[in-house]
Amino acid sequence: MLNQSQAKKVKNIYVELVPTTLLNKNIIETRKGLYESESCRKQDAIIKILQVQGSTIAMSNVKEIKLQASLHQMAKQSEFQSDYIVQCLSIQKTRTSFYYAFERLKYNLNDYLKAQNELDLLYLVDSLIQALKQLQKYGNHHGNLKPNNIFFYRKVGEKPIFKVSDFYCSENRSNEFISPEVKNGEKSNIASDIYSIGMICLWFTGRLGENTKKLSLPSTIKTLIDSMIKPTMDRINFQDLSDTVERLIESYQLDLNKQDYISRGLNQQKITQMIQEREQKIQYRDIREFVTQENKFTIRNKGQFFYLISEMMRPLKVNDYHLNQLIISSIFVSLQCYNMCLKTCNQDGSDFLFQSLLQEEMQQLEEYVHKVKLMIEIYCMDLQLQGIDIDIMKQFLKDKIDPFTIFRQALNKIVKEILDTNIIKKLQYEIKDKEQIKALNIIKYINMMNDGQYYDYKEIIIYITQQDQPI
Repeated sequence: MLNQSQAKKVKNIYVELVPTTLLNKNIIETRKGLYESESCRKQDAIIKILQVQGSTIAMSNVKEIKLQASLHQMAKQSEFQSDYIVQCLSIQKTRTSFYYAFERLKYNLNDYLKAQNELDLLYLVDSLIQALKQLQKYGNHHGNLKPNNIFFYRKVGEKPIFKVSDFYCSENRSNEFISPEVKNGEKSNIASDIYSIGMICLWFTGRLGENTKKLSLPSTIKTLIDSMIKPTMDRINFQDLSDTVERLIESYQLDLNKQDYISRGLNQQKITQMIQEREQKIQYRDIREFVTQENKFTIRNKGQFFYLISEMMRPLKVNDYHLNQLIISSIFVSLQCYNMCLKTCNQDGSDFLFQSLLQEEMQQLEEYVHKVKLMIEIYCMDLQLQGIDIDIMKQFLKDKIDPFTIFRQALNKIVKEILDTNIIKKLQYEIKDKEQIKALNIIKYINMMNDGQYYDYKEIIIYITQQDQPI
């Protein structure tokens, strides 16, 4: 952690002043530092400093750096936080300088192990594609892709996720990752980013740079890389690149799954027959079949439903932090529904027996919520030690947050992870993992629910528990 006595503070940014910690000094200075959140929690950050007073060269870069920061800000404020773009934590301006605080990730691609197999390479390319898709939402591209600007973020199962940073900041147009057209003076664009990805693939597999250990590649991967580094007119377009990589990842993942299950004594014929038999048993029901009217009974059933799914979702093999957010918020949504139901009963003068039952269930739930809050306090301590932002979790303790909003945000992140990691395809081959299949089906049906409608929640639970195959 930064020594604050040797740091300059610019509002919520601390910049280390010790000369030995200077990471880079060209037009843009890069130093180590800290970012202080509204809750006074401090986290390590990378601080980029742009001197603007009396420097026309520096001023010409203000637009690019401001664009970079604004893109990070938009990604941060969107419905889900980007897993593929380094976050801009804060932007501050003094009379002479711009200060940009970015999250600090420990390992860039130079520090990360080179590809061990084709899937490692495809996962890297997929992360870069997802980052470019995020940028395209705002009509932009990267413009400076190279190993130093790609950082290892985390693993989802066996899949590594990478983040990108430093858009448009390259002063060296001669580096080997820059496309020929940009070296010749043309402006960078999505096509030049694709070329950079192709060159990064050559580097990552030991075909570029000092690494002499080359990864043996099948013809499909070689063809993919070649298509990215062709002249501009013949280069693969972005959509085709995205589709090809998605198809190759799915193919390799399925091959690995098949090898795993065959090693357990299941031959391909038996696996195929098993899947077909399961699919025949599924009687798919559209979520609209379960729509019903709002009344005190459906509100109470909704409360019971959210409590039940908080238990049923636990076996799901996804990011722990997002899953915990989903589980905790569903418990608080359950309590919210019970409060709403009790209010409705008081207004319409419901019968004494129903109110008594409701109050008894609510008392049990409130006792459980009290225990959950104690667990959240312990969980927050653990998250702080890991350097994870605990602001959302703390708001559960203060009852200052709409639990359904957090539930939807966590649900969106988990649905995206399920799609990214092909969990459904993997579970088609599983025989024993029925609890995860049940959890996955719950996620699917909740994701299809309309927030403004009520459903026959009991019937949904009965239907899902009867399925032994991903719906």
